[in-house]
Amino acid sequence: MQGNNIDLSPGSVEHEEWIMKTKTWRVLYPYYFDKNVSRADGRKVPASLAVDTPDVEDLKQMLIYLRIPMMIELNKRHPADHFCVGRIRYQLKNEDGTWANPEIQNSNFWEVSLTC
Repeated sequence: MQGNNIDLSPGSVEHEEWIMKTKTWRVLYPYYFDKNVSRADGRKVPASLAVDTPDVEDLKQMLIYLRIPMMIELNKRHPADHFCVGRIRYQLKNEDGTWANPEIQNSNFWEVSLTC
């Protein structure tokens, strides 16, 4: 995979550096937004904000809209639901502790963004 003239193909030095950089980022699974999943089973949003069959593309669009740095991992699956394909790593704070998007200063940002 190539992006911005950086070789992100598996095994490349740049790929390994990118993996190490994003390892500390938070993770979102579509599973967290599935209205068919109970809160006790892992849904992270209220039922009123949950959707039928959410996917990584839905999460990607939300994070693009909110201007939050992210990395999509299509080869990952939620441990409780192996049919839920993909996850997104996202960065709320920069390495220096400042917010990646100064307008988003809450770790539950998705609850606010889903109501818009």
